[in-house]
Amino acid sequence: MAKLAGWLSRYSFTLGFLALFFLWVWLRPEPVAQVYQLTGATMGTTYQVMVAGFPEGLSDAELAQGIEQRLYRLDRELMSTYAPDSELSRFNRSEPGAWFDVSPELAFVVSRAIDFSQMTDGYFDVTVGPLVDRWGFGPDQDGAMHWSRVPDQSEIESLQAQMGYQHLQTSLQPPRLLKTAPVRVDLSGIAKGYAADVIADYFADVGQVDYFIEIGGELRIQGQKPDGSPWVPAIEKPTDGSPEVWAIIDTQGESIALAGSGDYRNYFVE
Repeated sequence: MAKLAGWLSRYSFTLGFLALFFLWVWLRPEPVAQVYQLTGATMGTTYQVMVAGFPEGLSDAELAQGIEQRLYRLDRELMSTYAPDSELSRFNRSEPGAWFDVSPELAFVVSRAIDFSQMTDGYFDVTVGPLVDRWGFGPDQDGAMHWSRVPDQSEIESLQAQMGYQHLQTSLQPPRLLKTAPVRVDLSGIAKGYAADVIADYFADVGQVDYFIEIGGELRIQGQKPDGSPWVPAIEKPTDGSPEVWAIIDTQGESIALAGSGDYRNYFVE
């Protein structure tokens, strides 16, 4: 009887412990996912990517590697005008009049750039490279970066004669480019937005649903933060000194894409 009483006592204690344990597990709050942030440099600017939690089976290191590999390919291997061996740099050095084989990504972006040029009657023109160099904001290291004088009208007109999106043709199948005049392509006005789309597509493939992507002022936002609140991007006031917020965008949890542009971070005073 004493043995039975001792066993029952231990059994009762075990049941009581298990009951308390299960009650604690049931009552304890669910752990709140943390915001993971990745920052770096790409395409002559900076980027930041924030995600809320991770897809099952994918670590933060694997997600970061997927982002960095895609940005490196788009920048250094395909669309950079600073990297001499990028596809775009090699196309810019090629002679006019012959088709030039490129990646599907580069052919697509140049094709879309031509579409935007046509829609804006040429106000958007990716062959603007000579003017960018003359103003001192291009990749030319032979003195163009040291200009400190605004070009006069005759210089501008002379350089405009070396431009013209009408001299570009594209083929998506097979992917290739053709220039009918010695123009140079600069994708600075479209490549960063495309890169944000590429990262968003990567997230869709791996099941990442809550994210904030910003590449040089180009945004792709979806879902919400771990606490259930929406991502809230802010537009910076273009002033000298400490950064100030000009406007806040309430995404209300909706998926948005937004492109920003300005000249207050890269300029010279004559």
